[in-house]
Amino acid sequence: QLVKKGKLSEVMGIIVNSNPDNVRGKRGVLVYEEFGSFPKVDETWLTAQSGAEENGTVFATQYGFGTGGDSDADIEPLIKMFNDPKAYNILQFENVWEEMMQGYTNSYFTPAYVNITYKDENGNSLKEEAKEYYNSKREELQNAQDPRVLPRHKAEHPFTPSEALSQ
Repeated sequence: QLVKKGKLSEVMGIIVNSNPDNVRGKRGVLVYEEFGSFPKVDETWLTAQSGAEENGTVFATQYGFGTGGDSDADIEPLIKMFNDPKAYNILQFENVWEEMMQGYTNSYFTPAYVNITYKDENGNSLKEEAKEYYNSKREELQNAQDPRVLPRHKAEHPFTPSEALSQ
């Protein structure tokens, strides 16, 4: 005799393969990894949104994370979505990370120095200690023979959205 228990949830992986229609009609929690390297992420997001929302009611949540990607990635869709979150029904936050961008909104951003390594006993980020570590690493990498090493490090461990969106 078959006995079903629990919430009967399922996890489904969808291969988009640069075809945004592959997510059409999907609901639930949609997670996009490595946004900066995700081909046609803006089109895929909007296609999924049509099945995730109806007349102002949201049936699914979409999450995207990751940095700007590698030097071959097309990050223009990511930049559009990050800088114009309202158009994609993404939560908006004031850009408090860059002086020239204060007063503007963008998508959510967490700098590298707010991380899991540098925490106190209560789980609070030790930002100054983490900044000190990353700044020493950045100083060390300034002398690298390969001029791509430091910018790549900054893109992978950004302090600002501009660094995260750089290639």
